[in-house]
Amino acid sequence: MLLLIVSYVVAGLIVFAAIMLAIKTTIIKSPSTNSNPPFSFGRTQLMWWTIIVGATFVILYGKTGNYDLINQSTLILLSIGLVTTAGGNIIDAGQQQSNLIRHQDASSKGFWLDILSDDSGVSMHRFQAVMFNVIFGVTFLATFWIQQKFPDFNNSELMLMGISSGAYLALKTNENKTTNTTNTTTNTNTNTNTNTNTTEDTPPKE
Repeated sequence: MLLLIVSYVVAGLIVFAAIMLAIKTTIIKSPSTNSNPPFSFGRTQLMWWTIIVGATFVILYGKTGNYDLINQSTLILLSIGLVTTAGGNIIDAGQQQSNLIRHQDASSKGFWLDILSDDSGVSMHRFQAVMFNVIFGVTFLATFWIQQKFPDFNNSELMLMGISSGAYLALKTNENKTTNTTNTTTNTNTNTNTNTNTTEDTPPKE
């Protein structure tokens, strides 16, 4: 009984710590030059699954006294979150090094708008990825509560999650390019006008 009580306390502390870190720090926010950076979908996804798996693992250990509990489905779901975050960080770093004008450098518009939006506004692929993460997360928790074990998702269901996150990363590589192209065109026109003015101002040689 004591072990079960302790497990619930620890699970509660995990959730509380995660929420406080999300509010007080930039742990789930995008790398940004802005002092109020927007929230990152990839980092939020990883935090979501970390909380779910961590809290349920502790509770199940408290109920059974067994720590050999993690199944393949749980590992795959957590791995998808890790790969999505890592891939997103790599893409962000590449865009930062390319000196692109990034929508991640704008101020946060609020949690939901941030994770659902790219440089063109709210996007379908981000909405799909968020929706599937919420559905799978709620299903995971409901199954755990009813059956007192980690759920076993089939290969098709896990593939759906993987494809959704993969599509997010693939389309993320195309973010910020429109803004950059417009900026480049403006700079080119400015440079052309400058060169023209310089030529006009240069006196002819005798």
